[in-house]
Amino acid sequence: MAHRHEVQRFVIGRQAQDALHLSVVVLFNHFMWGMRDYVLQVADLFLEGSAVQEAVPEGPAAPGKAATPVEPSADQVEAWAGTYFNAQRAALREVTYTEGRLQYQGLNLVPLSEHRFVFEELPDTQIEFSPSQGGAPARLKLLSRSGEYGYDQVESVSPSSQDLAAYAGRYYSPELDIAWTLSAVDDHLVAQRRKYVDSQLTPLFRDAFSDDWLPLMGYPTTYLVVFERDEHGAITGLRVSGTRVRNLRFTRQDA
Repeated sequence: MAHRHEVQRFVIGRQAQDALHLSVVVLFNHFMWGMRDYVLQVADLFLEGSAVQEAVPEGPAAPGKAATPVEPSADQVEAWAGTYFNAQRAALREVTYTEGRLQYQGLNLVPLSEHRFVFEELPDTQIEFSPSQGGAPARLKLLSRSGEYGYDQVESVSPSSQDLAAYAGRYYSPELDIAWTLSAVDDHLVAQRRKYVDSQLTPLFRDAFSDDWLPLMGYPTTYLVVFERDEHGAITGLRVSGTRVRNLRFTRQDA
């Protein structure tokens, strides 16, 4: 009945939109929360007393609502721990196994099966794992009311000084009209930018680095830097992503 009432509230809102000229916008900085629930709560304030003239069919249950937890073995659970990456969204996600529990970005996961888990504090959001097959990496899929998001598992690397030297060079962004000069130093890269302090790029996985930038004024910032290669494996540029930017492209100019 709770879900049917929710569907009714949603339909009421659609039917009353023209009459009330009502639009509800909700902004979130955490994509896993159920935004629709908050929209409906706001709509209730304006639509109280409205009625649906025709029956509303029952919709599908939200993920995790009727699921029953199971107890896979510790080895089965721990096998999913690792780092996962979505190249399109430039999003890196950490899955850890701590004290017998699997966690996604520090949030506890409750097993529904060997491959499927639900968030302990977000019952409408699930994680589905797929094992590595045919040379393809293991995958993680996040299922929520906001949509589905897939991530491929990546392996951490420790590049040699020769590997790091291959990334060194000058990279230019026409969008910002700014150039980065990268140099290989010990076990990391150093990025030099005109009018800005230097920063250190620490290896994460193949062709990906964490750019830890500490400006003279302001807050420390960490960017994700992912290098691009052509069909011959030569490095042609890089893309920078962070809290306020995604996949900003720099083209290599010294290749």
